Amino acid sequence: MTSDFSAAQPPDPKQGWARVIVELHDAVVMAPENSRFRQHCGVFDRDGNYCPQGATWRYNNRMTLHPKSVPNPQGRIPGRWLWGGLLFHHFGHFLVESTARLWALEHYEKPLSGIVFVNKRPRMPPQLGGFQRDFIDLLMRDVPVHIVKPAARFEELVVPGQGFGLGDIAAATPEFRQTFSQKLSQSVAPQGARRLYVSRSKLPLETAGMIGESKLETLLERCGYAIFHPQDHSIKAQIAAYRAAEDIIIADGSAAHLLGFVCRPDQRIAYIVRRSSWSEEPISQIESFRGAAIHVLDELHREWIPRDPETYRQVRIGELNLEKIGQSLKRAGFIDTGVTLPQMSRPDAEAILAEQGLLEAFVPA
Repeated sequence: MTSDFSAAQPPDPKQGWARVIVELHDAVVMAPENSRFRQHCGVFDRDGNYCPQGATWRYNNRMTLHPKSVPNPQGRIPGRWLWGGLLFHHFGHFLVESTARLWALEHYEKPLSGIVFVNKRPRMPPQLGGFQRDFIDLLMRDVPVHIVKPAARFEELVVPGQGFGLGDIAAATPEFRQTFSQKLSQSVAPQGARRLYVSRSKLPLETAGMIGESKLETLLERCGYAIFHPQDHSIKAQIAAYRAAEDIIIADGSAAHLLGFVCRPDQRIAYIVRRSSWSEEPISQIESFRGAAIHVLDELHREWIPRDPETYRQVRIGELNLEKIGQSLKRAGFIDTGVTLPQMSRPDAEAILAEQGLLEAFVPA
């Protein structure tokens, strides 16, 4: 579908510009000049008008803003290119925000010369990292990718709506869900354990961990779960494991977005919340893709916060309420009714923090 549908509101997964494709001729792409949270960059048409459909939204805010001036790059890159938007090098943000327009690889009928991105951080080299290339290849093998810096003019630019992201759009448009579920499942065969726990225990506690996770893993192993550390595996191996599993328990984090792309309604999925915020989007995504609710285990005993917020910015370490998590997993049939998971004491939690050298740096919220 093609249209010049206005994009004055945040993308809506059910209707509007998020599901629309705009075609531009002699278009200019401008990369950001700095690494600020919100950046002036984007797409202009041949007359120098800013293309609002090319902006990246996060919740109810545009993350990419109308530049103050229109660049005039020399020369023109031939062919018909797909606008991909901001290229994030963080795994989770890449999956959620850099893929948001790639649904058009399946829903745009004309041949494409490649995909165009601009780096979220201008100092990054104008090339894909390994996991980025691997993921895009699963959608379209060996498709050329052009990372613009500082600006470039294209003979034709195809601008799909933002079909995925943070906010309400985390549920994704039907076109996005169909493209990613189909393409990734066709590209990777299932291989792995029947019962899977997707862990964070190998990641630094001060940035991503959960107090008590190792105790939970010990119990889950006794119940037949394979402990899976996604950062140790390729994109394909991760997808293969998620597709093979029948019962999946996953700790809140970026891995949930990859699971969300390939999950099925016949799988049983439990999601363990690790902090008091920022868990809504992956849950919304998984439930939307599979068309059914999942078991959400929001069972934190307490959170630990830094004494000095400047040293550990936006960090909260969740301490799991293991007793309640165990009870919830038993009721939902994820673990055997005969096993028990006792709650940790505060000295137990402090000992875990001390092992990581964090006891003096964090206090209970």
